[in-house]
Amino acid sequence: MIIPNKRDLNIVNTPTLETDRLLLRKFNEGDLNAMLKMFGDKEINKYLPWFPVNNIAEAKEFYENHYLPIYERETAYHYAICLKDKEPIGWVNVSVEESMDLGYGLIKEY
Repeated sequence: MIIPNKRDLNIVNTPTLETDRLLLRKFNEGDLNAMLKMFGDKEINKYLPWFPVNNIAEAKEFYENHYLPIYERETAYHYAICLKDKEPIGWVNVSVEESMDLGYGLIKEY
């Protein structure tokens, strides 16, 4: 597993993390189908502050509005959870704001 040096945590944005089974990385535009599956499921998103996305265009808009701006920040931790060599099966976000919120979601199969 790759773990960032503690002193570097204030100057990183979603560094890739890898275990024997998982890869945590930034979302990219190639993940839109997976994002539609994750963020389009009403049950998974029932208590989240966004409405489920209904199609690829909305998934792209969600990616552009909720992930790209965060990836431009100096420090952030907003990950796609992937099985090795697979599309994302979930997401995990850790806030660097005062609240230090942690949120995650997985597609139902996982």
